[in-house]
Amino acid sequence: MVDLKVKNWKNNYEDAKELEKLWPKLGELTQEEIKKHRLEGLETNDVLMGRFIQALREIAIAYVGKNVLVVTHGGVMRAFLLHIGFATKEQLPPGSIDNTAFVKLKSDGVEFEVLETEGVRKQD
Repeated sequence: MVDLKVKNWKNNYEDAKELEKLWPKLGELTQEEIKKHRLEGLETNDVLMGRFIQALREIAIAYVGKNVLVVTHGGVMRAFLLHIGFATKEQLPPGSIDNTAFVKLKSDGVEFEVLETEGVRKQD
């Protein structure tokens, strides 16, 4: 396992520079390690996906047959697409989700199907 222990994040310039140094190390983690790994002060991708998918499922059930817009950070989009098997971490490396990207999904409240993407640079 790669050592990625860092201080508590304050979301400022110094923290951004420190996180930037960690990107190459994050790339060394396997897909399963990424799901479980926790940077100090941040939640794991598993915890994040638990919250995000629960919200998506509740929305899908509450608005059956409707179109709904959900807005989130590109990192959450990437983690979700990896989680549902849309791509591997090699096919969707950090930075591969553009600002203003979108993912159009279809869901019955349980399963998720990617219908369309824009600004998601999936590598083959």
